[in-house]
Parts: sequence; structure tokens; C-alpha cells
Amino acid sequence: MRGKRGIALAVAAAAAVAFVLSGGLATAARMITGRDLAPGTITGRELARGSVSSAKLARGLVRSLRGARGAAGARGAAGPAGPAGAAGAAGPQGPQGERGSPGPIGAAGALDVIDAQGRNLGIFVGFMSNYTTLMTPDGVLLTYDYSTSTNNPASYYNSSQILYRGASCAGQPYGYFSSSYPLQFPYFGETQMVPGVRLWVGVAATPEESSFQSYRSGGTCTNSSTRATAVPLREAGVVPTVTKPFVLVPAS
Repeated sequence: MRGKRGIALAVAAAAAVAFVLSGGLATAARMITGRDLAPGTITGRELARGSVSSAKLARGLVRSLRGARGAAGARGAAGPAGPAGAAGAAGPQGPQGERGSPGPIGAAGALDVIDAQGRNLGIFVGFMSNYTTLMTPDGVLLTYDYSTSTNNPASYYNSSQILYRGASCAGQPYGYFSSSYPLQFPYFGETQMVPGVRLWVGVAATPEESSFQSYRSGGTCTNSSTRATAVPLREAGVVPTVTKPFVLVPAS
């Protein structure tokens, strides 16, 4: 009897111990804090993978885990140009600049010689002994005095004799050469230079001394041998009809 009683007491004692232990452990689990853990007792093996986030790490530790800044990458390709913007408003007018220095005087413009009837006689050349000198469209220099009683060119800036190498005033005409007057002064071979009389002027050529067999003067041809320095001539229109006085106007 005593043996069975002992076994029953042992079983009861074990159950009591189990009850106390189960209740005691539950009570102990709710009361464990960091102060109850010995340093170094929790290792990586006790931590589940991924259970510690960066938010749980100390800030200093997070900063220490950052690597050094990498080198700057290459510049990317430029993008397409954007549309042109609208034109801005005009700015205010600036102050007037300083006046520049005067430029050189330009060449004098040409003047036309117009008679009292409005006829254009040619280009004004200048004054010869205070007389008006003009060049006709045919290239003849004619000089006119200021007298309204005559409308003929002045007779002392010309030659009234035309030379020919052959007899009977045939062939190429020539004129006496004078270094005092330009080749464009007229040769006419008549008594006077009146309107309608044919005119000749010298050709730009080297004057030559030669023998001439005839000449024309006063409207007639004379066969006479003479030697002279002369230049070839070309025909250059006729003496124009004019009415004095003249006026000068800018060339058209």
C-alpha cells in the first residue's frame, strides 16, 4: 500500500512542478529586458535574415556604410533646339551719336549747255578767254562769245584749211598740228563756221611731217604742194543752230 501511495505522490508532485514551471516561464518571458541579457549573448545566428532594417540602425552606422562619391558621368547628347521665342519689344532709341568728320568733296557733276530755245548743245567744258566752250555730241569743241548779234562759234579756235596728200582734195583729210590746242578743236575748210557747215576733228595719233598736194579752204580746193606737220582728221557733224544766251543745267 505504501508503494502505490508513493507513486501517486510523485506523480502529483511532478504535475505541480510542471504547472509552476509553465506559469513561471510565461511570467518570466514578459519580464525579460535588455538589462537581463549579458553582453555578447545575442549573435547573428539568433537574428532572422532581413529582420533588422536600416531604420533600426544608428545614424552614424548608416553614414559609415555609404561609399565614396563616384566620378561624374559623361555629358549626354544635346537635345533638339526648342522653338524660337517671340520677338521682344523694341528697346528705347539711343542717344544721337557725335557728328562725323566731313567727307571729301565729290567730283563736280557735268553741266549741259542749253540755248534760249531749249536746245541742248552739248556738255559744258569751261571758259576760253571768258567765252563758253562746249563739246558737241560728235566730239567737237566749240567756243561761243557773249554777243547775241551772232550765233556762230568764235573763229579763232579752229582751222579753216584741210590738207590732202593727193591732188584735187581726194582721200584722207589732214589738219595742221598745233600743240597749243586740243585735237577736238574744229577744222571746217569753208569761209565761216555757220550753222550747217561740216566739221572735222583731229584723230589721236602721232603728228607726222609729210608733203601734201592740195588743200581745201574757203569752200574751194586748191592744188598746191606744201610740206607740213599734220594729223589725220575725222568728220564730226555740222555746226549747230543756236540762239543766245546760254544757260548751264545739271547734265541729264
